[in-house]
Amino acid sequence: MPATLYWQYSTDEGRTWFDLTVNTLIYTGATYNIRACVYDDGYVPVKVFTETMKDVGDYEFTVDEDLYENPVLNFSITTRYIDVEWNFGDALGNATDGYYWNYDGLVHAPVAVLGGVSNELAGVDLSYGYAWSGGSSYAAAQSYAGAYTLTVGLKTADKNIVLSNTSVQYKFCQVHSCSSLREVLR
Repeated sequence: MPATLYWQYSTDEGRTWFDLTVNTLIYTGATYNIRACVYDDGYVPVKVFTETMKDVGDYEFTVDEDLYENPVLNFSITTRYIDVEWNFGDALGNATDGYYWNYDGLVHAPVAVLGGVSNELAGVDLSYGYAWSGGSSYAAAQSYAGAYTLTVGLKTADKNIVLSNTSVQYKFCQVHSCSSLREVLR
């Protein structure tokens, strides 16, 4: 009777191993090492694979099919989708009619916040820059009257991450001349 294999992963180059309980993970930026074990008063490695998993894709790991039950691990890492949330601070207006600032001589802009992201993305550069018609920068604050479309994107492209809700419109009005962005854009 073939021995049952147990699959484990490590994200610290094999110093610590955890039981693999799922066959799909959302991209985290971590590099996964894989090993196959049998259990005999503790896990005994049968094979530690030199191949690793990190990027989005499908992976397969196999040991001798004649000797073990559960000899193949099929595994997928899927794309991480991150929703950009926009903080309008002291802007007037609302999400339905649009946000705006009345001219006060100061610079203002919405701020992009990458939603639902914490320390779960190991070693991934999530720094981002802004672009608007006429220029780009790490900041997008404006003080001149006009309508602006602001777009945010990762400064370093990453095929494993897709941002959504990356553009927003806002307006600077002459003193007390706007009641909503919808009114101005008509």
